[in-house]
Amino acid sequence: MSPFRFAAIALAVPLAGCDKVIVLEDGNNYTYSGDVTIPAYLTAPATDVELCWDQVLNDIQCHELEPTEDINLVSLIRFPHLTEEDVEYKVSNDSLQQVDQDGYVELETMGGTCANLSELSFFGTPIDVPNEYNADSTYLLTVSTGTTTGLGTRVMAFLTPTEGEEGTSVGLESGCGVLDFEGDIESLTSIPVKLDGPWVFDWSALTTNGLGNTLNLANVDGLLLGYYAGASTQDLQEQFLDLELIADKTWSTTLSGTTGFDLAELSDFTGFTADGTWILGLTCSTCANPAPLFLTVLEPSE
Repeated sequence: MSPFRFAAIALAVPLAGCDKVIVLEDGNNYTYSGDVTIPAYLTAPATDVELCWDQVLNDIQCHELEPTEDINLVSLIRFPHLTEEDVEYKVSNDSLQQVDQDGYVELETMGGTCANLSELSFFGTPIDVPNEYNADSTYLLTVSTGTTTGLGTRVMAFLTPTEGEEGTSVGLESGCGVLDFEGDIESLTSIPVKLDGPWVFDWSALTTNGLGNTLNLANVDGLLLGYYAGASTQDLQEQFLDLELIADKTWSTTLSGTTGFDLAELSDFTGFTADGTWILGLTCSTCANPAPLFLTVLEPSE
């Protein structure tokens, strides 16, 4: 039996609404555009290729990482009917679906920086390299922080088994330059909030994400609140991919089965200040594109 199986897609179920909520609408959302150019490594087909990631020192957002500490999972996804260009397009537009793939194997790195394809498995069943690594499919390799399938992707690359090629090793390079991304948080309609609350937000009315595509509310599994002292929205827009790194303070939480949240439940959050810039984001940890599904600017006042 083939070890390849469909990778899981997380689902969520809306919860009942709350009184005195701040309703998030599509007009409050930022907009973004971006292309993903994933590097491809040609190898011999049906061959137990050696993979090494010791030179992966930056992720797709150009953030530094330490291979032995920050890369915990190596995964390979097989797409039987998509070209590499198709996969790039779907990653860019966050439209990859479970039906697009027909195989998945992985390996926990345990601090190592090299492994052979034959070491990757699906729940202990190793890949049958001669029969399952061939030129008739597209293979997306990901290296991730954490060991939860589909989460924490730091770098992506195509493995391209090609007739006539003799290469049996791949040295992955850093992900910086893979993502060409622009975000606009200056054109959105900001949201007024009271300094002393209430801070209950409801996003059940949202219908589109930052790309303008249909938003599946079930994909929202994280909330991020950020504070930037002395920074304008223009300042943040110029450093958009680093919003979590340049924040003076951030609060975050995971979500499951809900379309609303009370910021008072955030650990260590005691309220807003009227200075600086505040942002609120809704994220998807299982989406191929790392961009938030929703991101807006909050305007605290008395």
